[in-house]
Amino acid sequence: MVNFSSFKFEHAVEIELTYGKSGEVVGYTTKNYKRTLSAEIYFEELDRLVLLAAPYGGLIEKLPPAPLTAILTAEGRPDFKYIAPAVKITKYNADIKSGNSGAIAVPLELALLSIPVITFA
Repeated sequence: MVNFSSFKFEHAVEIELTYGKSGEVVGYTTKNYKRTLSAEIYFEELDRLVLLAAPYGGLIEKLPPAPLTAILTAEGRPDFKYIAPAVKITKYNADIKSGNSGAIAVPLELALLSIPVITFA
């Protein structure tokens, strides 16, 4: 389990409008879905991922796809859950400076390999 310091998702759909004889919109067709994920983890979490990736030379982008669950808890409201059965780390960047390794946020780009489920529970 890896704790995120931040998590971002973006979902979009491309549509094509269908026009009738008078030029009025009479329908639409769904063309492409686009879903992107990104997250940030703290440096200590990167250490955990590197240990998991030891069989791959410590390269976390070589880790196999894994499930992801992001939960946002707000007092007095149901928990927001974003569940993706399979995601893959595609890019990460650690900007390391002397003296503050624990406070470094490491951004991750993630490829969504499955259809996510979004719930409030």
